Amino acid sequence: MIEFLVAVNRSETPWVKPETSAEAEELTLETFFRDFYGPWVIDNRRGGAEYLSWLRHAFADFIQKPVADITMLQIEQWRVKYRQEQSVKFATLNRLGTMLKAAFNWGVKRGIIEANPIARLEKLREEDSDIKVRYLSPEERERLYAALDAREKRIRKEHRRHNEVFADHLKPMIIVSLHTGIRQGSLFGLLWSDIDFQEGILTVRPAIAKAGKTIHIPMNPTLTKTLIAWKEQIGGDGLVFPSPKTGATMSKCQTAWENLLKDANIKNFRWHDMRHDFASQLVMKGADLNTVRELLGHADMKMTLRYAHLAPQVKRAAVELLG
Repeated sequence: MIEFLVAVNRSETPWVKPETSAEAEELTLETFFRDFYGPWVIDNRRGGAEYLSWLRHAFADFIQKPVADITMLQIEQWRVKYRQEQSVKFATLNRLGTMLKAAFNWGVKRGIIEANPIARLEKLREEDSDIKVRYLSPEERERLYAALDAREKRIRKEHRRHNEVFADHLKPMIIVSLHTGIRQGSLFGLLWSDIDFQEGILTVRPAIAKAGKTIHIPMNPTLTKTLIAWKEQIGGDGLVFPSPKTGATMSKCQTAWENLLKDANIKNFRWHDMRHDFASQLVMKGADLNTVRELLGHADMKMTLRYAHLAPQVKRAAVELLG
């Protein structure tokens, strides 16, 4: 899952307070997002549209509920349900809770809602959030691609798509992820204008990057070939991977991913782990950690150091300097 910085006090944009308390009580989360917080956050926050999309997705169960009727107990129950359904860590739940609290605080400050209903929501202890590096073994990688090919063959047969390079979006998305380490949220927001085939560079714009900083990733032959074929298949305007149902930005592809892992007999491997796999493969093939840091878009070396143990040759070379 994508991570966000929450800060709500930068702008003092004035908003009209509801005329009556009855109107305020019936203000649903959907109306609050659509008419008030949404326009503001899109105008005032980098990546605001994606930020709003994650709020809507995460709190979809509450979207038609009056804001005044949302309680801390309901949010606590939601955390249990969401953790089970999405397999997220406590840190992710804390960030999502902070995002919603920030939105409500924004509404209170501007008189749109009377009080923040979850103002006293406490953070969960993040003891489960120690990041473990999970990457594919050679056998798992082979099974993953075999399962992808079998899936492609099956879909082509069912839908008679024999003239297309790819049966659907899943295989090219996985290839891009494994060869760039791009986050899923950034992948969903990737535009064809971010792909420079002439220079061989894929750019993650600040608007779709977690840290809000541009990341330039050189494209290897496999990645270039995949993206060229995919562009010829779907056309070269707008999103690289639009939703196959709506044409808009995707929010998830969990079902297809889980079914693929089941077919490949790969366990405990999340979509985000393809990012770890990208970094791990680079380190094991001799890439220095600072280069890996830059490719991943890490703000400092601390996050990248989790891969250091995969480069024993670096330590060995250092010790050998002593003779």
